[in-house]
Amino acid sequence: MNKGILFLLFFFILIIGVGVFLYLKVEKPAQEGTKIEYYNISLKSLDKDTQAQLITRFDVMLDSSTEIYYSSNTTSENYIFIQIPKNRTFSIYAYNSSYYTGVFTNYDLNKEILRVEIPLTKLGSFNLTQSATFGKDNPVYVNVLSNGTIQGLAACFRWSPKIISVYIKGYDSIAIPARLKDKVDKCFDLKRTIENEEYIIQVSYQRFGILDSSDYINTIVLDSDYRYYSKGLLLEDSNFNDIGVKDVQYNIKNI
Repeated sequence: MNKGILFLLFFFILIIGVGVFLYLKVEKPAQEGTKIEYYNISLKSLDKDTQAQLITRFDVMLDSSTEIYYSSNTTSENYIFIQIPKNRTFSIYAYNSSYYTGVFTNYDLNKEILRVEIPLTKLGSFNLTQSATFGKDNPVYVNVLSNGTIQGLAACFRWSPKIISVYIKGYDSIAIPARLKDKVDKCFDLKRTIENEEYIIQVSYQRFGILDSSDYINTIVLDSDYRYYSKGLLLEDSNFNDIGVKDVQYNIKNI
């Protein structure tokens, strides 16, 4: 074997030795130093009132991110197990089409194993009635009669030409949900959740001239729910679909 081949062989052995040395002394300790540790979470969802276990889809969000870290389903019988990186805040959103979204948020975990039970509130129902005489009394009252829970009420209006404006005294107008853009002219956040009760919306209006049977204030009352991509209640999802209880419409007219 000539000297050139021996030199190349020695050179390659040297390079391999240096690489192994650097990995053992630098790269491997660095990897071990940044090894991610996890909390072990046992998770299930329950009906808030009956405590019956529910099948839900859930999304896990880390810190203030609006990106889903992990998504899966709970069962109707057992806990499921997930892992959350330590030293991270997280939120879990649980969905079932018959319930309002359940939300669990934890900012400080001191346990290696955490058992999480997320209660969900069943969607209620409601109807609308009118009291006071439209065109004579001002305000006119829209009565919201709830059976069960209605979360985060809002009200939207469209009115006939002899009505100049409609408002709810003491409440600010909000952006009109995209799905109602062609149906209403103004919306208000009522900042109210009701449960098996009557809630009265005092609808005030400005008019021009005398109102008759052709005049109206078309009213749509809607509720709100949570989604993982928003920190507050929403009137519709990201595809502009109604969420929660179906919107209820009532036409205020002379009665």
